[in-house]
Amino acid sequence: MSTFSHLKQLELFVLLTCDFDLLSIGFILNGSPHLQKFHLGLYQNELVEFQIEKKEYTKHLYHQLKEIEISGFSDQWIVMELAIYLLNNAVSLERMIVDSRGRLYDGNGRWWNRDSRMGELETKRVYDVLVKERLNQVQN
Repeated sequence: MSTFSHLKQLELFVLLTCDFDLLSIGFILNGSPHLQKFHLGLYQNELVEFQIEKKEYTKHLYHQLKEIEISGFSDQWIVMELAIYLLNNAVSLERMIVDSRGRLYDGNGRWWNRDSRMGELETKRVYDVLVKERLNQVQN
């Protein structure tokens, strides 16, 4: 596998489809040992439904990763699974931002924002799950 040994910041935008394994992004992170900031922008068609199947992934620690931002976040299991994976494996994590509003590049230096896809209840549920996961990790 190729390594990106000098990569310190990565902005990755992904169009989610029902057959895309979001955790495959871990392979890019695995090849970026000095990555400090990671922004993942997610976009998905409103009609896409994902299979709910919990997968086991090997633990790969990201020692330099200090900041993670996921925009276009939804409370679908596939997205939550990635957030939990990153939360558990970024051992130097100082800040994680999950934003349900999407941001897409339109070309020629233009970006457009997509409105939030989650309501207040879903946002609180996501927050509670991630905080609980982080507390469990700290205690272990």
